[in-house]
Amino acid sequence: MINSFINYMNESVRSIIKIGFFRFSHMTQGTTWMDPRPNHYAAFQSFCATLPLPDGYEQSRDARGNIYFIDHNNKQTCWDDPRPSKYFH
Repeated sequence: MINSFINYMNESVRSIIKIGFFRFSHMTQGTTWMDPRPNHYAAFQSFCATLPLPDGYEQSRDARGNIYFIDHNNKQTCWDDPRPSKYFH
């Protein structure tokens, strides 16, 4: 009995791995195989870039053109934009 249950679970897991996962949209009441999060993340990052930096922060670029942030209050630098945590947490 236990062995048949384990075999059933193994087959179920294999089926899920082969098929993949679909997503349900509550707004459109439809399903999709595409993950919608990357588009939302890019839009959110673009929106955050329009907000002012927190007090004591400065945005700069390294020699390769990558953006980083300078926190003058704590005398630290970081790659992560501080605006999302300031405005949305």
